[in-house]
Amino acid sequence: MKYYHRAIRLAVPAILSLLAVACDPSEDTNQKPQVTGPAESANNGQVVADSIYSGGDILTMVGDQPGYVEALAIRDGKIIAVGSQDELQQYKRDSTRQIDLEGKTLLPGFYDAHSHFFQTAIKLSTVSLDPPPAGTVTNIDDIISLLKTELNTNPRKAGEWLYGWGYDNGMLKDNRHPTKMDLDKVSTEVPI
Repeated sequence: MKYYHRAIRLAVPAILSLLAVACDPSEDTNQKPQVTGPAESANNGQVVADSIYSGGDILTMVGDQPGYVEALAIRDGKIIAVGSQDELQQYKRDSTRQIDLEGKTLLPGFYDAHSHFFQTAIKLSTVSLDPPPAGTVTNIDDIISLLKTELNTNPRKAGEWLYGWGYDNGMLKDNRHPTKMDLDKVSTEVPI
């Protein structure tokens, strides 16, 4: 139980940080982008795009329904404007790359499109038994070795469990789940 509570303590700050960023009422999405430095002064205070994408479906992911625009402008790796081709011409200069999507679809990149924060935090408090490329476990002996190492490094008190997470019996050379006999090689005292 101690490890479960530690995992929750790890997850909660991350979740609260994400909510604070996502719900920031001070961020006005209708403001014109602010740019400082050489790009601004060279163009009378006008923002200059590094790249403008057009010629395909550009999905903005703004709102409850899919939103499409004709063009999208990027500066320093960030979206600075979306809209029609005509509207985005104000961000174009000789140095701006025009990228034709040739009918392909462009949508925002996802750093992590699907997460289970609590499970991720809980996994941090367990022994990683993932197969390659995420981990190193390729057989039952690897599982036994990693569990033994954890138990020797962090002995459990009476009643505490040793948790492993991530093994995939289909990825093991043994092509089976660990048995009681396998886990008894780790410990007959500590529940695993």
